[in-house]
Amino acid sequence: MSTEIIKRFDFIALETLQPQNMVKNKKLSHSIGQISWSKLVDMIKYKAEWHEKIMIQVNRLFPSCKL
Repeated sequence: MSTEIIKRFDFIALETLQPQNMVKNKKLSHSIGQISWSKLVDMIKYKAEWHEKIMIQVNRLFPSCKL
């Protein structure tokens, strides 16, 4: 998945998530617990640097939808 993201986009912005808060939702906790959020972000960061792409992390409180 990380390779596909890097191949398709030159600029990647990821929201800084707090999975420990998302696990509190009983309907989503099992699915979220199985996904390694930080590992995916680390792989995207590494591959973005390797392929000279731009990757930033946006604060979860940043009003991006309003812009």
